[in-house]
Amino acid sequence: MYSKIKHVGSEHYQNDMGKVKYSSLIISATQDQVRSTKKATELYNQILNTRLETIENIGHIIPIE
Repeated sequence: MYSKIKHVGSEHYQNDMGKVKYSSLIISATQDQVRSTKKATELYNQILNTRLETIENIGHIIPIE
C-alpha cells in the first residue's frame, strides 16, 4: 500500500484514483514547487468523499515551514 501512496501524484496511478473507497483529505500549499494546487484539485475531482484544504503562503514541507 505504501508504494501506491508514495506515487499518488504520478501518472502511473492517475487512473486508479477513482477506485479509492475511503474518505480522504488532500492538503495543498500555494507555494508548493513539487505538487501544484492544480494537481491537488485534479486529484480532489477524481476521488469521492474527499476534502481539499489549501494552505496559503507555504511550500511543500508544510510541517517544517
